[in-house]
Amino acid sequence: MSTSKVGLFGSFVAISVTMVCLIFWAAAQANLWIDLVAIVRLPWGLVTLADLSFGLFFIALWIAHLERRVWPTAMWIVLLLVLGNLATAIYLLVRLYKCRSLTEVLTPTSRAVPGDRRRGDLTGEVNQLESR
Repeated sequence: MSTSKVGLFGSFVAISVTMVCLIFWAAAQANLWIDLVAIVRLPWGLVTLADLSFGLFFIALWIAHLERRVWPTAMWIVLLLVLGNLATAIYLLVRLYKCRSLTEVLTPTSRAVPGDRRRGDLTGEVNQLESR
């Protein structure tokens, strides 16, 4: 893993652990459903919830674009609805672990067949040139 990936991985781990601790602390302090009613009654509370919802919607679209398979996409969207941005951090941790470069973390991975020009993979041509 490259130095920049290690730094990002460490950051996402720290953020995830902090978020879990905050969730447990809040759960011990108050009832979510009672406080949620109070938050929705406040104008800025409603704006904050709308902002969170729109942000999670955009993350869900991004995950659907990256995954391109129905079941992993559906699983991550359900996790987003349940865990919020904690699911985003976990998703990025998984992508950082699986991908070879930072660019690959943020863009769809190519499932191209070597030498398939339709997908932009020229591995076959490079191998042919190297063997000459």
